[in-house]
Amino acid sequence: MVSHFWGASATFSPKGVYSDGSYKVEFRFKQTFHSCNSYFLWNTCLSGSCGNEISTKTQTIYNTGSRNEANFNWCQTERVITRQIPSNNPFSLRETGGDWVELENKFSNWRLLIVVDLGQRSDTNKPNKSPVMTSISFVRVPQNCPRTYKLITFDPDNDQGRCRYGSDATTECEGCRLPAGFALSQARIKEKDFCTLSYTTASIGVYGLEVVVEDFPQQNITLSYNNGSSSVRSPFSPTATPLSQIPLQFAVKVEPAIASCEEGVYLPKFLAPTPENGEKIQAVINRELEIIVSATASASRIHGLIISGPLNITVNNYRGSSEQFVLRWTPRTEDLGEYFPVCFVAESNQSSSFYQSDMRCILVEVGNFTDSPDPAEEHTNAVVGVRIKVQSTTDLTDAHNTETFLRQLREELVRRGLSNTTTLRLRQVHQINP
Repeated sequence: MVSHFWGASATFSPKGVYSDGSYKVEFRFKQTFHSCNSYFLWNTCLSGSCGNEISTKTQTIYNTGSRNEANFNWCQTERVITRQIPSNNPFSLRETGGDWVELENKFSNWRLLIVVDLGQRSDTNKPNKSPVMTSISFVRVPQNCPRTYKLITFDPDNDQGRCRYGSDATTECEGCRLPAGFALSQARIKEKDFCTLSYTTASIGVYGLEVVVEDFPQQNITLSYNNGSSSVRSPFSPTATPLSQIPLQFAVKVEPAIASCEEGVYLPKFLAPTPENGEKIQAVINRELEIIVSATASASRIHGLIISGPLNITVNNYRGSSEQFVLRWTPRTEDLGEYFPVCFVAESNQSSSFYQSDMRCILVEVGNFTDSPDPAEEHTNAVVGVRIKVQSTTDLTDAHNTETFLRQLREELVRRGLSNTTTLRLRQVHQINP
């Protein structure tokens, strides 16, 4: 199939050591094609010993179906692959092929590279984890509307996550040149690292972007290997060697100019309780997490929320609203201690024209908060009584209605910053006549 690739990303996380001393590493590969049945195998070992594939699971994350205009429908899938690696020495995997969708920056093939180093870090006594990040694979921007996308580059080891544009045409990119009208920069906001893509103006059409994400320690550390060798890694500099390297590639479609670039007119605008870009949200293993997103536009109709996130995440309209959506995801036991990025974009249309909001990306931290609390943190536990007045068309003395009311109240309180481990109980109900 020609002209069918829209972008891809990859992350990895060491998951322990097998009894024979080999290493268990989980890779998460996202890829976006016209079809949900297309995906990468990631079985080309470029350097080192890449081990063997132990298990694989593939699932659709988001599928536009036939909603978009002709030739602009796509499907993002995630492929979770567990590999058994014989040693903790560095190795690299790559994917190559074609074809990108038709691009204004005139290249067709793709090259993707992931570099892994499992040497034991002197600061954590564990192997390195890659930064975690993702992106919507296909974003739209009107030609006359400058826009900035801040993609969080979170690093689980507290390293500095940095991005750059691909430059090595043999392994990590095909075009290897940032298109005119776009700029890529690094930003640190409130102790969080962001990869910032800025758009000013460009010719109408689709542009493929080939970004490389790397991590560097905050201070000098030593990586030790089972063969007795070691190497030093230093904070970022133009000559410093990164701890790891992962790809992030996606497409941006520059569309005809519109009458107003103000958010909330043609371009959807996010409203509360939508999480802010870069926000960290806690999730509990085996417990469903709900994230509410709300958007509005006065001159176009909201018709969907595009998402990119972990395996098994879903998105649906919230309580029948066409402008509110709920993302639901239940972490697995093996996700404990991991971090998962979730990105979303609200999309609207007016006749045959499509518009998108800015892209927001949040970070989900998976913990097991059902365990007994740390004694050092017991002072944070408290029981608080609150008296509130509620106007309801249902009888809150009814058990089913009470459960529904408490669930909805808890959802709203969590969206406003209350811990999602909080328990609510309705002690008394007093009816007040109007």
